[in-house]
Amino acid sequence: AHALFLSAFGASIGASKAVGVTAALGALALAFWTFVRRAGHARALLALGYCVLFYATAADVAFWSRPDSLLIAAVSLALASTEFRNQPFAIGVFGLALGIAVNLKITGPVYMLPIALIVWQQRGTTALLGALAVAAVVTIAPFTLPTISLDHYVSYLRRSAANGLMLSRLRLNLEWVVFLVVPLVMLVRGPRTSRRADA
Repeated sequence: AHALFLSAFGASIGASKAVGVTAALGALALAFWTFVRRAGHARALLALGYCVLFYATAADVAFWSRPDSLLIAAVSLALASTEFRNQPFAIGVFGLALGIAVNLKITGPVYMLPIALIVWQQRGTTALLGALAVAAVVTIAPFTLPTISLDHYVSYLRRSAANGLMLSRLRLNLEWVVFLVVPLVMLVRGPRTSRRADA
């Protein structure tokens, strides 16, 4: 994505930062649409505000040349796919988003586990396996290009694994999980309306 923006708008700092900003805004739009379908406009606005506040706590992360904003956009797209009535289209979109997430970060599937559970509950095992097949194709596709080396990627993963696990960083991450989940619990209280979109 960064390479596409740089080739289209020139090699500049602004172009490199535009990727993160565009992805973050797109993620918010997709999330709001899904929240409205799931819980109505009032709760959707509350959830959207919560997302914006969370982005704010990440300081300028959306402006870095990192995959984080793109990964959030992929998760938002996957979540939106659970509201599509057309099952083949929904499965394809979820598989596409999952494959993109894997390409962005090797830990990308972890972010998709709750959505995979929703897909399995809504559409069954066959649909989930179909989405995984699409994701596998999307994951492998970049390595068919002559400019992307699978050997170099595997070597990078090995070097990253050698860094080990920082227990202090793990503790902070767990604290953040608790901090972020508590308000979300309040959003699931009360009646829920759901209207899946035609796609």
